[in-house]
Amino acid sequence: MGGLASCVVFQPMDLIKTRLQQESHLGKSKRFFKTTMGIINEEGVRALWRGTIPTIYRNIPGHGLYFTAMEEIRYLLHALSRNSDPPAHAPGRPNKEIYAHWHNMAAGSLARGFVGTVLLPFTVVKTRFESRNMYNYKGVFNALLSIARNEGRKGLFSGLVPTLIRDMPYAGIQVTMYENNRKILKRTSLSETTVNFSASLFAGLMATLITQPVDVIKTRAQLDPVTYSRFFSSGLLILKKEGIFGFFRGSLPRVMRKACSSAVTWSMYEKISLLIHKHTLKSH
Repeated sequence: MGGLASCVVFQPMDLIKTRLQQESHLGKSKRFFKTTMGIINEEGVRALWRGTIPTIYRNIPGHGLYFTAMEEIRYLLHALSRNSDPPAHAPGRPNKEIYAHWHNMAAGSLARGFVGTVLLPFTVVKTRFESRNMYNYKGVFNALLSIARNEGRKGLFSGLVPTLIRDMPYAGIQVTMYENNRKILKRTSLSETTVNFSASLFAGLMATLITQPVDVIKTRAQLDPVTYSRFFSSGLLILKKEGIFGFFRGSLPRVMRKACSSAVTWSMYEKISLLIHKHTLKSH
């Protein structure tokens, strides 16, 4: 539910971010509010939610796969680092205090890399849906078939390298900072819900800012895979044409979306994990 709510509520921020990065690529330079009002005036308010369906197709299974894989990986890493079998615990609510920073960093990165690769075709479709006047698909699966037919597997997985370079560090930083923030905030008198929300909000904000330059390269590669076919040459091209600020196009809507989405998703995850844990204890 948290993933679905995030998809719908924060989709306009993602679309505006894509447009800002696209306009910069086309030689235009608009700001957040000017771009937003331009979309509303020229395309209508509903246009802000373009790309919502592929976002849902990607994020709903993506969140489930990500959290499951992350928990299993860091649980396994902890056991391997101790040269022992995984410690017994009630399913759904392991003691997170046992995990070292590198457990969280590695687990978040590996889980995000796996999920991001598997669901990348939906990310490509989402980005193209959000663009303006570049692609005209009738629906998500029509888009997937069209890309597969005209561009092949390379088209479906365009932007894979920058996606992994963006997402793996993002997830590793986010999980590590979230758990560390949570540990610190739990020493205060704040409620559990406030602790989880605040810890994940700040973690999402910092991870987003750190990975912003790679997000610009990723978007360009998925909108124009011919011009931006290689990661490092794409970075040099952006730097040459737009300067260092070119790497921070669309940072405001992306930070707003990712930080808020992180807070909602992690808060929901912790709440559901606690409910599963309580149910498991009762059944025993």
